[in-house]
Amino acid sequence: MTNYFWNCKRIPEQLPDDLSTKEKPLPEKFEPNEKKCPYCPGPTPPDLVLKLITRHATVYGIFTVNKGITVYAKECPVCRVLVRFQEYQSGFHNFNDKVLLSVPLCSLLTTGLSNHIAVGRLLRTLESHSRATVPYNTLRKAFYHFCALREYTYGYFCYRCGHHPPVLIGDTNWKVAFDLPVRLMRRPDLENSSPQDTQVNVAARWENLEKEIIATGFCEDTSSNPFSSPLTYSVFTPWIGKHSRINDVVPKTEIFKGLSQKYRESSRKANLEIDEDQILQLLDCKQPKKEDLVQACTDLGVSTTGSQTDLINRLEELLLYKEIYPKMFVKLQKAGAKKLDHNIIWGVLHMGCTHGVVFYQSPLWWKESARDHGDVLLSFKYPPTVFISDIAGRVARHVNNRTQQMFFQPHDGRVCAPTEDNIREATTGNLKINPVWVQNLRQKSRGPVENTKTDRFSTAHPETGPPERYSLYDRFHEKNQKRPEERLRSLKLLPDLASLLNSAVAEQINRELSSIRYSLCQMKDTYYMFSLRLYFHLHNERLNNTFLNQVQKHSLELVHIGLHGKLLLAKAEPSQRPPENQVRVQECTVTSDGEEQNNFSVSMFPIDEQHKERLTQLYAVQRRENLIIARFSRYATLELRDLKSLCPPHLLQDSGKCEMPWLTDNAVSCRLAQIAGEAQNVVALSTDTFILWHRDWIASKKIEESHVKVLENSQKILCPRIVGKGDSPERGCYFIIWVFDVPAKEIRIYDNTQQYVTIRNSDMDILKEAFKQYESLEGWTVSNPHQWTKNDGYNCGVFVCTMAEMEAKHLKMCPEVLHTGQLLHLRIYHATCMVKNLQTEDFPPEMGLGDGISENRCMAQDIKVCVFQKVGKK
Repeated sequence: MTNYFWNCKRIPEQLPDDLSTKEKPLPEKFEPNEKKCPYCPGPTPPDLVLKLITRHATVYGIFTVNKGITVYAKECPVCRVLVRFQEYQSGFHNFNDKVLLSVPLCSLLTTGLSNHIAVGRLLRTLESHSRATVPYNTLRKAFYHFCALREYTYGYFCYRCGHHPPVLIGDTNWKVAFDLPVRLMRRPDLENSSPQDTQVNVAARWENLEKEIIATGFCEDTSSNPFSSPLTYSVFTPWIGKHSRINDVVPKTEIFKGLSQKYRESSRKANLEIDEDQILQLLDCKQPKKEDLVQACTDLGVSTTGSQTDLINRLEELLLYKEIYPKMFVKLQKAGAKKLDHNIIWGVLHMGCTHGVVFYQSPLWWKESARDHGDVLLSFKYPPTVFISDIAGRVARHVNNRTQQMFFQPHDGRVCAPTEDNIREATTGNLKINPVWVQNLRQKSRGPVENTKTDRFSTAHPETGPPERYSLYDRFHEKNQKRPEERLRSLKLLPDLASLLNSAVAEQINRELSSIRYSLCQMKDTYYMFSLRLYFHLHNERLNNTFLNQVQKHSLELVHIGLHGKLLLAKAEPSQRPPENQVRVQECTVTSDGEEQNNFSVSMFPIDEQHKERLTQLYAVQRRENLIIARFSRYATLELRDLKSLCPPHLLQDSGKCEMPWLTDNAVSCRLAQIAGEAQNVVALSTDTFILWHRDWIASKKIEESHVKVLENSQKILCPRIVGKGDSPERGCYFIIWVFDVPAKEIRIYDNTQQYVTIRNSDMDILKEAFKQYESLEGWTVSNPHQWTKNDGYNCGVFVCTMAEMEAKHLKMCPEVLHTGQLLHLRIYHATCMVKNLQTEDFPPEMGLGDGISENRCMAQDIKVCVFQKVGKK
C-alpha cells in the first residue's frame, strides 16, 4: 500500500489557491475513488467491495473539529488488500482512517514552518483560538504524512548562483539536535566497517525515509514498519540537490572520526599510564608545544604526522569516545552537545551560498571536523571556487590529503604563496589581490565546462572560469589564527570578492533555526532529518521567490529558470516591451550612452587604513555632534552628525550589524564639494541651489546673479537634487543628480529608481534662465547613461556621491546592481575621504557627563535659524 501511495497518490507541490486556502464542506462519508483493484495483475482486475472502517473519525480544520465522521475503504475479494481513501482533490488528507486534516490546515502549517513557526506552536495557537482540544503529537505526524506524500522538488539551488555556487559558506548548528541512544556511541572498529558506512545513496535513502513516514499511517509502531531502518552511519543521510551533486552516491565518512586502528595500538608503550588531566590541559593550552602533542598522540595510538593543528584535531576527535577516558568525554558539553540520562543529542551541518540559499545539509553523528566539510566539497559536481568556514586551514589540509593534494590549489587554498613578504604585507594590511575570476561572477554563466581533464578537480568552474580553489576564513574567525601563513586565508585580501558577499550568512541561518530549535530537539531521528530537509527547502523557496518577485516587478520581460538553475530573461513580444527612452524635452533630446563602460570594483575606491583609523579615533568617544569638523567650500561645512549619517560607527566594527541610515543633505553637499575641489574645471552645487533658483523664478521670473555666479567658466557642473513628494522642489525624500557637461552640451541624469529620467518643462524653464551664459541650453541633450544601481531604498545619497566621483574622473559605468557589501564599502570609502585632511587636534572636544548646552552658545545657531539684526545703537 505504501508503494502504491508513493507512485499514484502524490500531492503536487503547487496546489491551486482555492484548494489550499478555502476549506471545503464535509462529505457524508469518505470513500476511495478506485473501482478496480490496483494490486492485482492482469488486464481485468477484480472490482472492489466497499467496507466500513469507522464511524468515529475526526476531521481537523483550521478553526473547526468535526467528530463522528464515517470512513470507508474498499477491499479486493481476491488479494484481500484494502484500498484506502487518499484523494487530496477532495480538500482533505487521510492520515490513518481515524484522523483527517483539511488541506488548508496543512497548507497553513507549511506556511508557518517556512516563517519559522514550529508546527506544535501553531497548533497550540489554533487550539486556543477555537477552544477545542487538539492531540498535538498525532496531528504533527499527520502533517508530516501529508508532507511526505507531497512532491517537493528539494532542488536546493539559488536563482542567482544556479546549481553550481562559486562561493560556499559552511557552519554547524549544535543547538539544533535530536535524540541518539548512548549504546550507539561506541567507538567504531575498522574490522566492522564496510563501504556502505563511508558513502550513501541519497536518492534511495530519502525515498525510503519518506516511505517510512507514509507507512506510519498504516503501522501503529516502528517495529511493524517495513521501511524502518536501524541507526547506522549511512542512515544519517545528507541532502544535496539533484543537479548540484556529482551523482546519487555521495561520501559520508563520519565512521573514520577517531576510528579504532589496532595496528597503531601495538606501537604504544606497554603498561604506560596516561595522565588524562595532562592531556586535557594540553588541549586547553593556547600555545601547546608540538612535542607534547606528538607524545599525547603516540600514547593514544593515533597518527603523529602533520602540523600542530592536525594533531589537535585528532586528539579532539577522541573526546567523542567515553571508553577512552570519562573526563575527556565530558568535553562533549563544551562542543555544544547535551548529555542526557539515556540519550546524547547532536547537530546539523549546512552549506549555503552568499545569498543565504542552502545547498547541502547533513545531521552529524559526531562532533564537527574537517572530514565533514570534505564530504560536502567532494559531493559537488563542480566544487566551489571559494569555500568559507571557521576551520579553513584544517579543511584545506584534510581535503588535499584525500585528493592527492589536487583539490585546494594553488598555494593549498591560500590567496597567494606563503612567502615572508606576502605574510608581512598581509599582516600590515597592505596586501590586496583582485583575481580576474572575481569579475566573472558579475557576468552571465557560461554553462558547465566539458570535463576534458583526466580528473574532475582540474575542471574549470562554470561561473568563475579557472579551476582554482580557495579555503578561506569567515570574518568572525580570521583574526583568531596563530600560524602566520594562515593570515593568507583572509577575505580582506580579496576586496572585490569581499564586497560581493556576506560571509556571516551561515550565522544568520543559525539564528533562524533557533526559532524552531525547541521543536526539533524533541523529535526522533526520522522526523528530525525529514523536518530539517523540509525546513531548508521552504527557506530556499522563500528566498528564491522573493528575488523572482523583485525581478518581475522591475522587468516586463518573461522570466524563466535556465538549464543551469539561474533566472533568465526572455524578451517579450514587441507590444509588451517598455517604451524606448527617447522623450523630447523642449529643445533637448534624450539619447543613450554607448561609450566604454566599467564594472564596479573596490579597487576603484580604495580605503586608506590611516584615514579609517582616524575615523575610528573620532568615533571612539562621545562628542558634540553639531560642531563643525571640516569645511569644503563657503556653503559646505561638515558636522559630526552628517559624517555619522554617511558612516555610522558600527560599520567600522566586525559586529555583523549592517543598518545604514539615510544621508543628510549636508553630507551629500560636502562630499560633492570635496570631489569638485579635487578635480579640474568641475563645480558642485549644494542640494539647496535649485531650491534657491526656484524661489527666484517664482518671485520675479529671474534668478539673482549671485546664485549663478558659481557656474562661470566651468566645464562640468554637479547638481544634486532632492525629489519626490509632489511637484515642488521644496519638498523631497530622494536624492538624484544632474550633471551638466558643457563641452558635450549634455545633461546626464542619474536616478537609481528610473522615475525621474526626464526634466519637466517648469524645471527646464528655470535651467534655461540659470544657464543664460551657455545660450540657455540651446542644442543641449538630456541622457540617461548606464549606471550602477542599488537594491534598497536608503542608499540614494551614497549613490549620488559615487556617480559624482565617477563623473569627475570621466569614467563610464555598465548596468550593475550594487549589493549590501559593496554599499558598505562605499560608505566607509566616502567617509574616510572626508576626514583625510582632519587632524587629531581638530576633533571636537569630548562630551563629559555634566555637559549640557553652554550659557554662551546660541541655540538658534545649532538649528541654523540665527538672524542678526541691528536695532539702533543698542
